[in-house]
Amino acid sequence: MRPSKGDSLLVAVGAGVSGASGFAFAWILARATGPSGSAVVLTVTTWFTLLLTVGKLGLDTTLVREGGRIRVGGPGAGPTSLLRWTLLPVTAGVALAGMAVAAAAQPIGQWILSESPVPMTSLVVTGGLLLPLGVYTVIQLAYSRGLGSIREYVAIEQVVKPGLRLLGSGLLLIAGLSGALAFGWVWFLPVIVAATLTVWVAARRHPSHPEPRPSGPPPCASGECSRVWRYAGPRAASQIVDIVNTSFGTMVLGVLATAADTGAFAIALRVVFAGQLVFQAVRLLLAPSFAALLARGRIHDAQQVFSAGTSLIVALAWPGFLLCLILPDLVLGFFGAGFESAAPVLQVLSLAGLLLAVVGNQGSVVLMSGRSGSALAAIAAGLTVNVAVTMALLNVWGATAAAAGWTASVLVEGLWLARALSAEGLHPLPETAFLMAVRVTAVVAIPLLIARFFWPSAPWIAAAVVLVGVVAAPAVIVPAARRQFQILTEEDQALPEGATHDSPHPV
Repeated sequence: MRPSKGDSLLVAVGAGVSGASGFAFAWILARATGPSGSAVVLTVTTWFTLLLTVGKLGLDTTLVREGGRIRVGGPGAGPTSLLRWTLLPVTAGVALAGMAVAAAAQPIGQWILSESPVPMTSLVVTGGLLLPLGVYTVIQLAYSRGLGSIREYVAIEQVVKPGLRLLGSGLLLIAGLSGALAFGWVWFLPVIVAATLTVWVAARRHPSHPEPRPSGPPPCASGECSRVWRYAGPRAASQIVDIVNTSFGTMVLGVLATAADTGAFAIALRVVFAGQLVFQAVRLLLAPSFAALLARGRIHDAQQVFSAGTSLIVALAWPGFLLCLILPDLVLGFFGAGFESAAPVLQVLSLAGLLLAVVGNQGSVVLMSGRSGSALAAIAAGLTVNVAVTMALLNVWGATAAAAGWTASVLVEGLWLARALSAEGLHPLPETAFLMAVRVTAVVAIPLLIARFFWPSAPWIAAAVVLVGVVAAPAVIVPAARRQFQILTEEDQALPEGATHDSPHPV
């Protein structure tokens, strides 16, 4: 039930390509268009992502879980029959909604970024028409992941789409085109390519998962349909609340603040999102394993996978977040003039990133255990805190208030999920993850703090300290991370029928 080393390596490569490409796209966008131009592209894409999340109705997570259940012999329909009454009607509904968005593009564009330097109508039309393609791609690839085939998702979502965006933005830079609209179309066009590739992949029958012959009543008639949608409903609400929570800062600043402030905040948020790709990679890899292990009652194994996954996230993500926390001016200066004003924003957002890393895979475990309602309650509590803190501090702190609201929401959501995780018999804060956090802080944060103290008055001392940290950090972190990776990819031991790793004898 654990991921193979081949799949783990594939996901790691995919996350690296996706993170590097996304970061490079944001850098080129910021250097070419400045804070105001960046606001145009990042505001439109934020709203597109929000509508896509609403449109998929939680079916991505649901079908990952269904695929995991099918893999261990649990109840579930075959690929074609299940997708017929989930994916197809949802995509059709999203297509109608997308056409409505395109029809109202002009007032929508004026509202989502009140001080936009360019008309946004064309980008809003493009996003509306491409919504069904984005929803189809995400749901179809999610089901493939649940059945154990992760290659398609990595290739299309983590390599092709971000790679094409980077390539397109690079060509714009070479051609000397710095218009925000051009960068917006470069971001949207890979959605068409990804959907086309997904249709091609879905048309091929996976040899290890042939379509079973239908037997008995149709899935909906036998209660299968209601069971799936009962799970998908709360998960859809959770995803919607979650994306609103994540996007709330960009959305409220777009309506109430200047385009420059919105763009600077959005770039700082993208820097933190780049670090979060580590979380997504580990969750992508482990979600089907959690579903299969929990379905068979293997709580001890689930705890071991959860602990190793959380420790791995801390090892890989904390160094970048600590850099953003301690030297925000250096990081934002990389994007060009006008972004340094977001240094306090980046520092507060980095605290949220550190907290999210410690929370680790709590959300995935809770969801794969079937407690989608608990996940919804946790995210709803976080959104409530986010809105309250942001709106209370907005007139005083400006964009930093939005960062503070999101950080507070992350803390509340993590505490709520920890309670749900404990109800499953799992420990929400593994000791190995805590020790990893201490180790990373010692070898990364201390040199950065010393360097900050000596820069720019004694640049040679600062450079020497940073050099020592660059050498020491991998020597300390990499071996510990490798041990956790080995735990994640250990081969399962064969069990007698009906036995679990928590009960040594067959039942």
